[in-house]
Amino acid sequence: MNYTLLNAYKNENDFYTRYPLTVIKHLGYNGHIGGQEKAYDMAGVEIRYLSDSTSFNLCLNIVGSGFVTLFIGDFSIKRILLVDGINEITEPLHERFLNLKPKDYNYPSNLFRIKLETGYKLKNIEIKDINAKPFNSPLKKAVYYGSSFTEGAGSLALPYSYANISSIILNVEMLNKGLSGNCLCEKETVDYLNSLNPDFYILEIGCNMRGYMDSQEFSKRVDYLLNTLKDKKVFLISSLEFFVKEFSIFTNPPYHDKNLAFTKIVKDLANKYNIYLIPMTKLMTHFTDVSYDMLHPSQLGHLNIAYNLYNEIRNLI
Repeated sequence: MNYTLLNAYKNENDFYTRYPLTVIKHLGYNGHIGGQEKAYDMAGVEIRYLSDSTSFNLCLNIVGSGFVTLFIGDFSIKRILLVDGINEITEPLHERFLNLKPKDYNYPSNLFRIKLETGYKLKNIEIKDINAKPFNSPLKKAVYYGSSFTEGAGSLALPYSYANISSIILNVEMLNKGLSGNCLCEKETVDYLNSLNPDFYILEIGCNMRGYMDSQEFSKRVDYLLNTLKDKKVFLISSLEFFVKEFSIFTNPPYHDKNLAFTKIVKDLANKYNIYLIPMTKLMTHFTDVSYDMLHPSQLGHLNIAYNLYNEIRNLI
């Protein structure tokens, strides 16, 4: 293979996925199996290859539609809308880049990077550059797991989601395992996350399970998650903490009571296993960090989460 694929698996006679097929079949709880579809979403998947070519030359066959962002080394080039079917990408590098030949920073200046986003399934990749070679990154790896906050499905633009921005400023390779609406901490998911063995984990927990299960089931699943990963470097974001603070004036059941109950469970279990806990109130600090739906972070919210998370953990990784 003349390229490297970050955060995805090639499945014969099937689409690419962000989770192995053996894990995908176990995603869900009590009939809520949306995670099985979300695992096919290409959020944060990246195609990479080294080449001395002066332009991108590849073909992506997708089902659905959505964006990709092109990079050469550390430099962003263009965000392109992909449409359903076969997409030819032939984007030349800027003549100033070719003339200046910038030095390498985090990535080699001849590394072609195609960062995929949400909204589509990937059926086939064809790199048409005859000089293309795979690339192995020396950077640390971080696994991000959580809800739409983490997957980036609720953000206005995936490149500016908190997970993407924080991975860039922390200078790490991100394996984005967020499952929009379906972060349910299944045993098989936890075992899979454990098997990835990255340099550290960022876990954003609470929102999705609140809608599907009671406190007892939530506690059992989070307990298994933290017990399994307790010997790894883990940063746990209590995602409901902000809503306990900001929405505490609302009494409409069941979310108000579950916000309080789930937040306490996360805090107690983090203390039990000595896990580094980050309340969302430290990351989202103002009501306008929430978008119009009163749940997902706004664009400003994603940026604030990213930079506050960076300041929270930069000296610990």
